[in-house]
Amino acid sequence: GDRDNKRQKKLDFLDGFYAILFEGKMSGVDESHLKLTILELYAKFGITTHESTHGNAAPTLGDLLEILQKYTKEHPDPVRQQCCRALATHLEAALQGPIGYLNGKSNADMSSSVICFDLKSLDEHYFPIFMYIVLDFSEQRMYQNPRRHKVLYIDEAWYLLEKDTTARALSQMNRHTRHVRMGID
Repeated sequence: GDRDNKRQKKLDFLDGFYAILFEGKMSGVDESHLKLTILELYAKFGITTHESTHGNAAPTLGDLLEILQKYTKEHPDPVRQQCCRALATHLEAALQGPIGYLNGKSNADMSSSVICFDLKSLDEHYFPIFMYIVLDFSEQRMYQNPRRHKVLYIDEAWYLLEKDTTARALSQMNRHTRHVRMGID
């Protein structure tokens, strides 16, 4: 089903990611235009509904900024141009802060059997977005080797519970842990 579709899982993750990143800055129309732009960007990178394309290199935040900026001038729909202009402005500003570290592939070794994410040096404003990313990473890892016992320890989980998007992600993840021999503490 859709839960097994890597592309759809990533698109679902991006919905949450941008909901947190652009909280209070997007209307429903902006959200829809952002989703359409992301689908077009994924297609530009050769990532479609066909499973054989799901291993292709994914676009970066910089790639999204580039297409949003392009659409502010070249898209035939003036409403889409206006939405893309606002989204490009918000994304460009976000990339000037700690979010800029997310523009590209990680150089961290994530293959260790014990991984600790330490976010204490982050400004509290950025906790929800980075914790959401850590949750997504943890969920991806929990499905690897489903017969192996795993434990996820979350300190300061109240940060996750304060935002609807991260609370839903944690709840969804928690409902599926028993299927993969995982516990959350």
